[in-house]
Amino acid sequence: MDYRTEAVERNGGLLDQIRSVGWQNALLLLLVCWFLFTQSYNGATNTASAITGWDFRVLYDAAARLNHGEELYSITGNAEGKTPYIYTPLVAEAFRPLAHLPRDMAVKVWFFISACCLALSVATYAAGAGFTLAEIVPVCVMLVVGFRFWPMVFNFGLGQINNILLLCACAMFWAESRSRSKLAGFLIALAALVKLWMFGLLIYPLVKRNWKASISSILFYCAGLVVLFAPGGLGAFKKFCTVTAANAQQSFLVSQSIAGFARLQFAANSHIHAMMPSKALFFAFIGLGYLAVSASFVYLWSRRGGPKSPYESRLWFGVCLLSIPLVSPLCHDEYYILALPLLWALLTVPKSDPPGWRIGGALAAFVLYALLMRPWPTSGDALAAHSQGLGSLLASAFFLLGGAIWLVGILSISVARAKTAKAAAASEAAPSALPLTVPAQS
Repeated sequence: MDYRTEAVERNGGLLDQIRSVGWQNALLLLLVCWFLFTQSYNGATNTASAITGWDFRVLYDAAARLNHGEELYSITGNAEGKTPYIYTPLVAEAFRPLAHLPRDMAVKVWFFISACCLALSVATYAAGAGFTLAEIVPVCVMLVVGFRFWPMVFNFGLGQINNILLLCACAMFWAESRSRSKLAGFLIALAALVKLWMFGLLIYPLVKRNWKASISSILFYCAGLVVLFAPGGLGAFKKFCTVTAANAQQSFLVSQSIAGFARLQFAANSHIHAMMPSKALFFAFIGLGYLAVSASFVYLWSRRGGPKSPYESRLWFGVCLLSIPLVSPLCHDEYYILALPLLWALLTVPKSDPPGWRIGGALAAFVLYALLMRPWPTSGDALAAHSQGLGSLLASAFFLLGGAIWLVGILSISVARAKTAKAAAASEAAPSALPLTVPAQS
């Protein structure tokens, strides 16, 4: 029996868990959710903030155009001249009911949906990790870390759709933990149909050598494209590709990735004064960064048999997921909500791990999380005030902190592997118990 089967049997049915833990844990969980929801709602719907609903308007206007029988893709953007709609028709179709509401009301409804996606992400991740309802403390920790996290706060304020991507990722992790490969492939395809770069999720089943999930994700994605663009034909697909390509660079934003850091610090740009402008350093940094991430995938791939415990599985998933924003050519601040599953794993280390690393790894993760609870000067006047010298590194704070979390995750995988190998060696070295025999009486 492998660890996944043991986790399913240990979890039991949901009703059985509720009966065993009583109403106290359920009440505590509800109170935590209520507090986090209300606090986040006040910030996300603050009309005095310049960013409230900024990205939501793009989706709202695109859905409104569909409701009125108008063209979905327009290079000029929405009615207020904001970023044009650059997604597949899936997102606009899903937003059509919201577009029938007044925009201010739709923003509030969308926050509730987005917050529920985050809560469900925690629930599916915890189920995939083997937690039960009796383990209320780690679940509450994950909820607090998820809601009180600046990329998430920014995501709520903008009205972005990234929480759907996080939910797809965590649900895929749960499906993988239950050996439901086709469902995992479907969820990867669904995330990629929302935002193409989420095909990076494919890395997780690939390093685990889950070919069924990998192949099914590609098939589901292709089928989804056919269904979504069939009404508009090839012309609609060409417009989608044109608009997406025209807005793929977005040089007016600071990109929080390996390539984005290289563009800031090693090449002339409109954001800051590069500390060391050099083509050689530019390409060397990108090459070494991509090589390091690729080497981590090769390392995981080489571990035949995959993760040996639920905790190691969480680390693999977290590292693979966080690698997506790190290697993306274009990465916004709010994309670092994808760092949450790795933070959740590092902050809820099993007691069976070596005490030294358990404390050290969790402490490092907590410090990095604390630094990500606040905004950093990545745009506007704050960026202009930190455009020179060492202070310009703050413009890439999300990338640097995300990279540090990724490194802690890689080290944790190595420690978990070493612990598993040591336990296996000790088990083999232990003398087997021989049955006692009683000599026959003559």
